[in-house]
Amino acid sequence: MSSRHGAGGEGVTVASSRLSSWKPWLADAATLLSDAERARAARMKHARDAEDRMLAYALHRLVLGRLLSMDPCDVPLTRDRHGCPCVEGQACQTSLSHARDAVAIAVSTAGPVGVDIEHASRAASMEAIADEVLHPSERIDPDHPRAQRGQSLLETWVRKEAYLKASGVGLLVPMPGFALHQGEPMRLAPHPDEGVRDAVVSTTLLSLLPGYALALTCAPGVEVQSMRVEPA
Repeated sequence: MSSRHGAGGEGVTVASSRLSSWKPWLADAATLLSDAERARAARMKHARDAEDRMLAYALHRLVLGRLLSMDPCDVPLTRDRHGCPCVEGQACQTSLSHARDAVAIAVSTAGPVGVDIEHASRAASMEAIADEVLHPSERIDPDHPRAQRGQSLLETWVRKEAYLKASGVGLLVPMPGFALHQGEPMRLAPHPDEGVRDAVVSTTLLSLLPGYALALTCAPGVEVQSMRVEPA
């Protein structure tokens, strides 16, 4: 497996790719994974979902290997007890998200990082779960067209997902419990092991893959580089 990419550096790198372009390398992808990663992929109910998860995990290792100048198999990539990915013994933090033929990977040498990606088609069903997304102070204008309301909700969802991933808490903190606006500095969510943290992050939407909503959470003002990961 190989890739074309931009150079990494201090700050945050966000890599993205379409998983379908990597399908011919599925067998190679399996060789890069740890036993735990292969087991997590195998737990998926549908074969296609298992394959996508395997490819996403392999690309995560491939990107980290390139940025850390390590063999992807040797990247000390693990997960903490809350399921968040971490790289042991390295001065970086990382986040992974994949959805419907796409993957997004964030690697930060400048503090906490979180990334989330969702296919644009999810916007059509977002109003049904608006109460599970919005804080009471957040409002979607009912006079806007339905498609616009759905898109706004989807963008709110990916922003909050990215923020919770950067906080290392996943969905332990309910989305309606906080408001989060584009680019607004905000403290990390309280962590069950660490309590309230002083670190401040901001969350923005990125236009990296057409047809997807993608959000990144990282320290305010940090340089963000993007790269596409494609088969050579």
